[in-house]
Amino acid sequence: MKTIKILFIAALFLTSINAQKNSIIIEANGNYILPTGALAERFNGAFGGSFLVGKQISDNWTWLGKFEYFKLSDLNKDKLVRKVGYTFNDVEQTAEIPLPKLNMELTIAGVSVEARMKVLSTEIFESDINLGFGFLYWENKRGGYFDSLYVNPNDTTQILVDVLQVPSQTQIDWSGAVNLGVNFSVKLFEPVWFNASANYKLIIGELWPALSLDIENVSGIQLFDFRTGIQIRL
Repeated sequence: MKTIKILFIAALFLTSINAQKNSIIIEANGNYILPTGALAERFNGAFGGSFLVGKQISDNWTWLGKFEYFKLSDLNKDKLVRKVGYTFNDVEQTAEIPLPKLNMELTIAGVSVEARMKVLSTEIFESDINLGFGFLYWENKRGGYFDSLYVNPNDTTQILVDVLQVPSQTQIDWSGAVNLGVNFSVKLFEPVWFNASANYKLIIGELWPALSLDIENVSGIQLFDFRTGIQIRL
């Protein structure tokens, strides 16, 4: 009898959970990560991904656990230049020299919690405000740079202006992170929804400078995170 009672109570519990509309949410997204602030002077945008699982705890609130991963490696070559001064014909001049051999990448992965507060809801459309927080693991790597830099003040003259001997650099750390944004969902068919989201993300970490390459430090890793994906609501 005791076993039957336990099974009966468990069945009632599971039935009550399943009876709640959209109580469980599973979400998979493709992300486009766009650096902003000082980080935008190092990297262009890149694609990544995120996976979320959570529960709608009330009509207005949903809590989700989130795993995300992305890697920035496309360099902003317009900003990554070495500024050098030189004198030609007794005139002091300044040149901006590209760094074609430069190699850098920033890899970020981690787990966080995201709360969504419903703003608007219809049978086929919903909008929410997102607030997330958690801890992210990141690796920032820059290869060594060894080169001689020349300028050509005219068609017949070449001047050596600098010799770079910059060793490689690697940073590995865990940092706290927060994100704030908006989320939109459109019902495709039961139980599948299309999801889109735009978020500002701040990772509380610092990337070291490389002053010999005119690369300044980054204090606070700032990003815009644009997501599109699919939700399954059970």
